[in-house]
Amino acid sequence: MPWFQVDDQLGFHPKTVAAGNAAMGLWVRAGSWSMQQLTEGFVPTAIVRGLGTAAQAKKLVEVGLWAAAEGGYQFHGWAERQLSKNEIEDRRRKRAEAGRKGGQVSGQARRAQADASANARTSAPAMASADAERAPQRRRTPVPALGHEKSSGSAGFAIESEPHRVDSAGSPAAAVRDIGSSSGRPDRRCAVHRTHPAPPPCGRCAEARRARERWELLHGNEIRAEAAQRRDAIRSCPMCDDAGWRHPPVELLAVNPDPPVLRCDHTAETTLDHWHSIEEEATP
Repeated sequence: MPWFQVDDQLGFHPKTVAAGNAAMGLWVRAGSWSMQQLTEGFVPTAIVRGLGTAAQAKKLVEVGLWAAAEGGYQFHGWAERQLSKNEIEDRRRKRAEAGRKGGQVSGQARRAQADASANARTSAPAMASADAERAPQRRRTPVPALGHEKSSGSAGFAIESEPHRVDSAGSPAAAVRDIGSSSGRPDRRCAVHRTHPAPPPCGRCAEARRARERWELLHGNEIRAEAAQRRDAIRSCPMCDDAGWRHPPVELLAVNPDPPVLRCDHTAETTLDHWHSIEEEATP
């Protein structure tokens, strides 16, 4: 879309002031129409009558902004300030050509992406089938009901086993037994990595996690009840914060603004001597 360009000095140009606001309104509207129609600054008399009055057109001629022409009026100095019809049409052709080339490139990219997506969808079932054929078959051992004890006397739970997978000790990696604590809750890690800060990938740990998840499904109500009891104890305890950590005594903060943290048991009050002993144990 071409623009009818107006000089930034137009507002108080002597010709503008002499013409007056009404005539300048006709001048601006007529210039916009001429640029839209690519008439190179010529405005027919019929268009002038639709945009303004004959008196306003006469005023523009008198001040030198327009010149009377056959069948209408001609803008003064149009070619010096506005783009010509040839320049505008040439610009349009170049933009259309650039858009056509860009559309071709974009279309090729879209087709390539569509082909890649189609190939991926086609190959996905075959790959999944091949992976399924390579994957070892798992044997599932039923989980005993609550209250039933295993023949070995273990407090653990039976889990799915993977034949042909043996750990470094030579025993089946799936034989995760006796991984529970004294409360019967299985640990999330195997015995080797139970206290490891960043355990490596481990088959026994994976089995331990699955055993823990099964245990939590069976004991969900008990776990939620225990959590509610812990929250209630923290809320009613004046000796700890909202997270259950014991508030250090003021006397300790006076000599150590960053004392060691201590989990609150919500029963016995921790003495200052006890805090000092914890500090000594934590000091290397």
